[in-house]
Amino acid sequence: MNVRHTGVYLMRGQVCEAYHSVQYSFCESGTITRASRGGEHPLEYTLARSCLKPLQAAFIYELLDDATRASIPPEAWVVAMASHSGEPEHLRWVEWWLSKLSVGVVPVPASHNALLCGAHPPIANPHETGYSPLHHNCSGKHAAILFLCAHQGWPMNYTHPEHPYTLALCSWLTQLAVNAGCTTPLIWETDGCHLPTVGTTFHDMHVLLDALKTRPFFRKILPSIKRFPSLIAGGSRLDTHIAQLNAHVVSKCGAAGLGIIWHLDEQKSLMVKALDGHLLSRELVMRQLLIESGWLDKGDVQRLKEAQPIDEASPYAGVQATWRVEL
Repeated sequence: MNVRHTGVYLMRGQVCEAYHSVQYSFCESGTITRASRGGEHPLEYTLARSCLKPLQAAFIYELLDDATRASIPPEAWVVAMASHSGEPEHLRWVEWWLSKLSVGVVPVPASHNALLCGAHPPIANPHETGYSPLHHNCSGKHAAILFLCAHQGWPMNYTHPEHPYTLALCSWLTQLAVNAGCTTPLIWETDGCHLPTVGTTFHDMHVLLDALKTRPFFRKILPSIKRFPSLIAGGSRLDTHIAQLNAHVVSKCGAAGLGIIWHLDEQKSLMVKALDGHLLSRELVMRQLLIESGWLDKGDVQRLKEAQPIDEASPYAGVQATWRVEL
């Protein structure tokens, strides 16, 4: 089989039964140094989705005074960045944020109803029926935004498109993109949790997300993901698994097949996008790129090779079929 593009191939014997196109790039000191084969990204825009959460948390962090920052445990910040599984430890830190609303500039009674993310069954237990907004995978981010609103004296209807939080975040991200050298104007769409998400070209999205390294939050808070790996996702999900490696790397995956890995000690990152949103393909490519990156020790390489992706069960499952990654 002639391979022309980076992607993941489902092989049944010698026959390619399915193909998932994947785009990736490596960034060092704000410059793209390596990119996948196959030409330009065929999608006009890449949306950040949950990959934006660390930047959203960094924005909140920068608006708080030193004393308030010092009062926030690192676990709470990790859950604010998480797309969590709705496990008890996740809910505990979402509730921590909510418990602090009553001491803000504008006191608000602690209530799950203050969360405007909506509700879905926890990822850890999709058959659970007694779920609330706490179980939404974005509830940590929403609780941190509520905390900021109380601190700043802003109204609590924080999902409104003209809310001070949204206006300030968009301005902050726009300036961050300019400072990072992005050349395509940012666009804004509504994420699944009713808050804005940002879009730009694949290249500029990587440069924008990589710019997190220029913020104090990156040095002071992001390493906490390594200390509390189960809080960034949960179970055997990819972000948690990567945080458990010996290497000083952390990741953040988002919807529709986007994912980014930051190296905590070097000015490097890598970003992956499965163009059809196929999550297993994203995970397989992210694992393979990490193995080939030179960022890992032999133990980490072996762990990644032995680990089974959480999405291994798929409509393609069956005997005599294998996944093949081509970079």
